[in-house]
Amino acid sequence: LGPKRFPDHDSRFLWVVRYVKGGELGGGGEALIGEVERAVREAGKGWRVGVVDCGRAGDFCEAGRRKGYVWTTVSGGKEREVEVGGKGKLREELRGRVPDGTVVDVNKVGKLKRIVGEGGKGKVISVLLTDKYETPGAWIRQAHKDRGMGRFAVVRGKNLEFGREFEVKRYPVVVVLRGVNPTTKPPATSPCLPASPTFLPYLNTLSFVLCLLGNALGGSGRLWGKSIGEISDEYNSYFTPGGGAFGIWSFIYILMTGFVGYQHFYLATGRGISAAPAAVRSVLVDDVGNMFALSCFLNAGWIIVFTAGTTAAMVISSLVLFSLLSALLSVYASVKVRSATTELPPACKVVVDVLFSVYAGWVAVASIVGVAVAIIALGFDGGEDGDKYASAMLVVALVIFVFTSVKYCDPAFVWVLTWASYFIASKDMEDLNTTTLRGVGYGVCGCSGLVGGGLLAWRMMRGGKEEGREALKVDGGGAEGGV
Repeated sequence: LGPKRFPDHDSRFLWVVRYVKGGELGGGGEALIGEVERAVREAGKGWRVGVVDCGRAGDFCEAGRRKGYVWTTVSGGKEREVEVGGKGKLREELRGRVPDGTVVDVNKVGKLKRIVGEGGKGKVISVLLTDKYETPGAWIRQAHKDRGMGRFAVVRGKNLEFGREFEVKRYPVVVVLRGVNPTTKPPATSPCLPASPTFLPYLNTLSFVLCLLGNALGGSGRLWGKSIGEISDEYNSYFTPGGGAFGIWSFIYILMTGFVGYQHFYLATGRGISAAPAAVRSVLVDDVGNMFALSCFLNAGWIIVFTAGTTAAMVISSLVLFSLLSALLSVYASVKVRSATTELPPACKVVVDVLFSVYAGWVAVASIVGVAVAIIALGFDGGEDGDKYASAMLVVALVIFVFTSVKYCDPAFVWVLTWASYFIASKDMEDLNTTTLRGVGYGVCGCSGLVGGGLLAWRMMRGGKEEGREALKVDGGGAEGGV
């Protein structure tokens, strides 16, 4: 069992031995326990044996108890119903052995995950393999179809999505439990709107095309008669980076193109959602969802408003930028938690993890610039102390970027500030006194660069997954994992 049987489930999980009959043990309980332990050792650090449905294999259960494992027999030779939160046999046997707040891993299916998260606190819940089914109805139908195969669990719960109760009764029980520290908050999830995994890539593609179109029109000045660069020159602030800094948008758009293509590969092609690794499905559907499309619409909206060039437009555009930043940060936090607790494929790390690090970081810089531009449009440019105000803003930005990058162990995010601060410090401000700003700008550039380098070295020494989990203080047994 484990990684050989379920290769897509790459997070740590409690090992499960399926329903077995007494005559199938071969060398007996001790021999089978030895096989499980060897498999655990081969799987590497952090894997451990967990709750087992022993069926009629009493000697196997006794062998496990002697070794201190948490075994439980719930089928006992015949099928029994175990109610979630009730006083069934499973609940009684596990009372005092697992911490309050223990929940089942639901294979990253968003609907069932929310059911467990909202309705399963402090209860023992066992769920069948759910990663192939998008709705509880499909899940129940498949359970009835495959009845008797010995791999389904007894479930009683409430479908919070559709407002009705659903249950599957009287199957040979396989208990799949994950220990959750009650004091540890579960990973954040992106507040994306519900969306069909099949429709999602088309929505994101359309929004991305509109975003590119808006940027092209804004850059050429065809919207309101003036380009983004011309408007930026009219409201030039100390904090506005030099023109070369905006080349980072090309890199961001390349990553966004890769993200859209990656979604199509897994969600819109013949491979389908069920062919994607479980971690990839969770990132694309649960963590990012519709928020990518929303960010594209806000990006295009900012261009439309900003190029109007009026005072009101500058103020409104800064508000739109903060809305865009909020959308990106919600995805950023969710993706970083996922990346720290789950091993993602390399391509997914580039087009999702790196994308939202750079994108969110640059929009954070742009939001600060937007505030400075709005203040100038309202008639306050800081006067002779303008460079000092800009220097103070740079220091505040450094604190925010360093805190966020260290929290998520993310060098890419802080390196965006390294890029921006260099172009702020090195730009030509003509006759204005920028001595203070240049010194602070280069200092921020060096500090942020060193912090990013240190985080990268830390990741390389400790391994991206483990050190990320420690930095986030997220237990590997949360609402994430395998079967």
